[in-house]
Amino acid sequence: MKTLLNLGVIFIRPRRAGTTTQYKLEGGISTGFKSGKADGTLSARQTADELLHNVDIALETLINDKEHAANVEFAQSSCDEVIADFVGNKYVTKSGTKLKVVDAGNMKFNVSGTIETIKPLRTIEVNTTIR
Repeated sequence: MKTLLNLGVIFIRPRRAGTTTQYKLEGGISTGFKSGKADGTLSARQTADELLHNVDIALETLINDKEHAANVEFAQSSCDEVIADFVGNKYVTKSGTKLKVVDAGNMKFNVSGTIETIKPLRTIEVNTTIR
């Protein structure tokens, strides 16, 4: 563990709390906290990154389609399905997580909006291009 911490690796470690085992981050710090509180909160940032990764996978098949402008509705629907999964698993809030997909031309989609995580409660602004 000490070697991993010295290398800057963040990992999850089981800890006993009474009669139950809880899994906690070991070495959970981030220099991103200086520029944005949401980035400094690792679990919120990881949740947002995972949600956006799943959106990227969902939109991948639509990116190479020739009728790109017509696929914006399908892309938005796919994005909404990913958000619904995260809401259902209680990772993000339904009211605070809204992503809008627009055609960026040249086989790209722009995704913008907010992701609000459940715990810790943080709102992360999103403005990215998926190619």
